[in-house]
Amino acid sequence: MAVSDNLEKRQLVRLLCNEDFSSSRLNYEGTVFILQSINFHHQGMGLFDSNRLPDEKQCTISFSYKDNDELIEIHELPCIVLHSHETDTGNQYGIQFITETMTPDVFNKLLSIEASLLAQEDIGDRYGLYN
Repeated sequence: MAVSDNLEKRQLVRLLCNEDFSSSRLNYEGTVFILQSINFHHQGMGLFDSNRLPDEKQCTISFSYKDNDELIEIHELPCIVLHSHETDTGNQYGIQFITETMTPDVFNKLLSIEASLLAQEDIGDRYGLYN
């Protein structure tokens, strides 16, 4: 991966996960952790949990998103825990999906979720403070 690829990924908009987004299940070789889905883009997502994850970086992730009447499901997608940040209330994690092994169907599902979240996002009131 070229350095320019990394810079480009950091510029991707992180879209807030709404009530239509499920919790995420990280599977570390049979041990499953359920984390709150915070934000999303088609190459990764942010997660939160009050407990710490294992130090192992590679795992799989499963989640779903309800887009109107359609349930979009992602099962056991290989991913890497790239970033972790411990706060006073818990732990935030940055997850990167492993795209090399991803099928076109899964990639299209991720793009569909991103497009739906983007269409619902209120740029002027990102966190719903003014509703």
